[in-house]
This record gives sequence, structure tokens and C-alpha cells, in this order.
Amino acid sequence: MNIKIEDYLDGDEIKEIAREAVSANFSKHFIDEKSVERILSNLAYDLVYQKVDEVGGQALNEYLPSKVKEIIEGLTEFNLFKKPDAWSRESNSGYQILERALLENKELISQKVISACQSAPDDFFRDLSDSVIIDVIKDTFTGNNYE
Repeated sequence: MNIKIEDYLDGDEIKEIAREAVSANFSKHFIDEKSVERILSNLAYDLVYQKVDEVGGQALNEYLPSKVKEIIEGLTEFNLFKKPDAWSRESNSGYQILERALLENKELISQKVISACQSAPDDFFRDLSDSVIIDVIKDTFTGNNYE
């Protein structure tokens, strides 16, 4: 059974109910200063994006890809494999690719580590452990605890 709203309400009543519903729903989004600030900020971004598209248009479509390529070609190992820090929440693409490649080659890396350990000079691990022990002692006395 289909109910037709028009059988019960005329056009003006439907419009009034719709206006009230939209108004009530719209008002919910402006309940506090933080919500208003968020909405206005989003609106400002949308307006800026529209203006950039309007002003930049085709020029941006031509300029940005070449600029991205130029930036990528100028990346250093530091930039390319940068881990997330206090200012960035996610690792960059280069670091993600590096992590994936390392995981995919875990067995090969393991074999290489074992081989390197077996062929290392006898005093290598003694010198390495001496260095670690000295660092731990220094950190203990200077208060640098990494735990």
C-alpha cells in the first residue's frame, strides 16, 4: 500500500514542514562556537578551492605535474624515507614503499645478517658490545633513559 502525502497535506504545508525540518537540522550544526568555526573553515576552504580552480584552471594542470616531478627528483634520502614525527601523522610514500620492500625481502635480509655475522672478524661483536655497554653506562649517569 502506497501512501501519498499529497492526499493529506497541500503543497504549502509540505513546504512549511520541509523548511522546519531543514532549519532544525541546520541549527544542530551551530550548537557551539567550535562547530561554527569548523563549518566556516570548511566553507572557506571550499571557496578557496573553487577560486584556485577558476583562476588557475589549465595552467595548474600543466604546472603542477612538472613541479611534482621536479620536487621528487630533488628529494634526498632524508626526505624520501622520512619516518612520521611530531609534525606528521603518517609516514610518507617513500618510507611506506621502503617498509613494504623490507617486509617482502625479510628472508633475504635474515640470510644476509646471518652471513655477515658468520664472516665478521672475531673482535667485531666484542667491540660492538663494548660500545653498547659504554653507551648504557653514560646514559645511566646522565639520566638519558630510553625506556
